[in-house]
Amino acid sequence: MVSHEVENTYCGKAIMIEESNNKSLRILVVDDDVQIRDSLSQLLTLSGYEVTVASNGTIARLLFEREPFDLVITDILMPSENGLALILNLKDFDADVKIIAISGGGKTNNRGFLEIAKTLGATQALQKPITGDTLLNTIQQVLSGL
Repeated sequence: MVSHEVENTYCGKAIMIEESNNKSLRILVVDDDVQIRDSLSQLLTLSGYEVTVASNGTIARLLFEREPFDLVITDILMPSENGLALILNLKDFDADVKIIAISGGGKTNNRGFLEIAKTLGATQALQKPITGDTLLNTIQQVLSGL
């Protein structure tokens, strides 16, 4: 494996990313915040995943229905179709879809939203801000079925 040092703007510090054989794994990142969406996309792409992004649940659902993904990472609080509705819709379409819900909670308590997300079918739920290492470790656990 080859390591690259990359500035992860999401957590604001340099992290080491190792090249891997993740190219065949497709991840859909859904977040209305363009900076978070772009930094997650960069982190995952540099980690060897094939990444597609969407700014809300409606777009994400349409993309998933056209061509399912191995994993969906979705924010909870978004305009149009929020993350909770997206989780329900994706689970109706594909009961086996793996989903990581993320939330900073906006001006509310996000722990409640994350618990609801897991109840609705999210495989894991993470509170923002999330470090690159935490996200990558969680992705590995989710994709390996741990």
